[in-house]
Amino acid sequence: MNFPLRDFASPSVPVIHPGEVLAEKMNEMGMGFREMALRAARPEKTIAAVLRGDSSITPDMAVAFEFATGIPALYWTEHQRGYDAHRAWSRLEARSREADASWTRQFPIVEMQTLGWLPAGDVTPQDLLRFFGFADIESWKAYFLDGRLKVAFGVSLEGHPEREVLSVWFRAGELRFLERASQAQASSSVSFQRSAWREVFASSVDFTGFAQACAALGVSVFVTPSLPGLSSSLVTTRWMQRRPMIQITPRVAESVVEHTGVLSHAVGHLALHGKKGVFVEDAAGRVWNRLKEAEADGFLMGSGASGGRRG
Repeated sequence: MNFPLRDFASPSVPVIHPGEVLAEKMNEMGMGFREMALRAARPEKTIAAVLRGDSSITPDMAVAFEFATGIPALYWTEHQRGYDAHRAWSRLEARSREADASWTRQFPIVEMQTLGWLPAGDVTPQDLLRFFGFADIESWKAYFLDGRLKVAFGVSLEGHPEREVLSVWFRAGELRFLERASQAQASSSVSFQRSAWREVFASSVDFTGFAQACAALGVSVFVTPSLPGLSSSLVTTRWMQRRPMIQITPRVAESVVEHTGVLSHAVGHLALHGKKGVFVEDAAGRVWNRLKEAEADGFLMGSGASGGRRG
């Protein structure tokens, strides 16, 4: 028999328990399980369990099987790893098969495919979960709807009328941020002096100038295409990896001067409201916390809290 290392990465490829391969090799060698147990220095019940598929092949066992069969230990460990991964995928698919179809339909699949955020063809719940970076739907809900993560994303989208679409838009901005994280400035260099930001809005006439001026003060600005159901002039703010970011739609980028009010409001949130809040500047988002919205409105006019951040 030939025993090359196999690719077990795809859950669509049937994977057998390595005990079946061991049984095949033992049959080829004319060896019973008692002799195998003796040659591998393992209890007979251990070999019997492996042959039945009831027990995994451990690294120590794999080395013993190499001596007994001539098949490299790495083959046995890799086969066991692939089998375990395949079983995990199968369990995940079985759990999600019933309820996930309705969840998937809540997202703008066609638009996400057009933008290259999802693969072409039929999209599975697993494709969406890979995009979001979650292992299952309950984790997605805990993050976006329950606001359970209290680091860089602490606001719930539960009451937003387009919560699934907005979560896609957030994630797209997050991925863009992570792509350029090595170029972003650390939070220790962020400046929220009102005079500096007033100069940004007084002198910025286009997006390039605005983004460069923001970067000089330690704030990253990212443009993300709008999606169906969302405002074409959407602005959100949050902190990621202790770095502040402003995420905007192309409509805002095309006319920075026209959107000076909402952009200065966004800076107010970053300056005053710490690293736990995500603020959405649209009709639904502005009513989440009226006090903080009023504070953000007053930041550049000097009526909000003084420079620096409140954690």
